[in-house]
Amino acid sequence: MGHIIRYRNNTINQSVMVQFKNIIGDFGNDYRTSNQQDAQEFLIWLLDKVHEDLNTGTQRDTNYNVMESNFLQRNQSPDDALAERRLSHCSVITSLFEAQLRSSIRCCSCGYQKFIYDPYMFVSLQVPQE
Repeated sequence: MGHIIRYRNNTINQSVMVQFKNIIGDFGNDYRTSNQQDAQEFLIWLLDKVHEDLNTGTQRDTNYNVMESNFLQRNQSPDDALAERRLSHCSVITSLFEAQLRSSIRCCSCGYQKFIYDPYMFVSLQVPQE
């Protein structure tokens, strides 16, 4: 049995941690070494891998812009645009973490306005040092 590590009254089996790290290294070359990695990038990578395995979307698209242009042509609501996205990206990960950012462009000459909904999963915020 591996060494037992105590951290804040929690017991962690070191061999389980090593096995977890080795499994992660099998799927991601960046995580094979013991070099320090960025925690946010690891979380993004891990959630993406889990999403890939759990994705139940029936359509496989690799280009969200195609769906975006469909939205622009049909003038869908934000809910309809999200429902269309879920046809190809549907998992517990997208349900919990994904949202849409609405942006718009307006013609100064005629006033015509288009809305674009881009998916995102993370918002990076700067934390003040003070």
